[in-house]
Amino acid sequence: YDRQVGLLNELSGAALQARSYLSRFGYSEELLDLVATKDLQLAAKNPRQGRRLESVDVEKVRSSDFYYEPLRELHCYPRTDVGCVVLLASEKKAAELTEKPVLILGAGNSIETYFYGERDLSRSPSASEASRRACSLAGISDPSKEIDFAEVSALFAHQEPLLAESMGLIPEGEAEKAYRDGLTGPGGSMPINPSGGSLGGHTVCAGGLLRLCEAVLQIRGEAGPVQLEKAGTALVHGQDGLCAQQNTVLILGA
Repeated sequence: YDRQVGLLNELSGAALQARSYLSRFGYSEELLDLVATKDLQLAAKNPRQGRRLESVDVEKVRSSDFYYEPLRELHCYPRTDVGCVVLLASEKKAAELTEKPVLILGAGNSIETYFYGERDLSRSPSASEASRRACSLAGISDPSKEIDFAEVSALFAHQEPLLAESMGLIPEGEAEKAYRDGLTGPGGSMPINPSGGSLGGHTVCAGGLLRLCEAVLQIRGEAGPVQLEKAGTALVHGQDGLCAQQNTVLILGA
């Protein structure tokens, strides 16, 4: 219905999603700045990232240009050329190939309708269902307590807390407090995107694979400057479609 006038595209749709999410819980736009600052500071430390900016703080993020209100340039992913390879094998074969295999403990996928008008953009039912399925297979009942860290494919700053809440990593309605208190940072109770996430670099249609590789490196203790102290169990998320229409979740462990 909008194609004749071109009202909706990836960026404008994401802006609608951001405004819907912020309004639902009464979050301030500063939440977007807090998310982007955390991720871009971590990306700057990660030699595998494409966008490594110096001296990023909330003010620098807040002063970047608007794309579609409330989204600014540094709230959005940069398109990046990336090379990424994952080798899948049976548990027995993996043990023969490496001394530090990482296991897929659970997997889940879910998709919702393409049409914006039939979707509640303030939440992600498909991410919630994908997480539920993956956690069920992995024997996890409360991801906020049983997951050590998460790598989430958040192409825009608002998507990281939105998806984290939907997947059970943060209680609904508590995201802004969690980010202000540093709970989602490397030293927090639920580190999200210790790699810097998609705001540090995103290759279209393979962003979830990058998150998987970063999680594997964490579990193997090979993440370098962004290595976490505790990284035994991970939730890995990938998305596709406008406003994260389709979501896939893996639970990884050593």
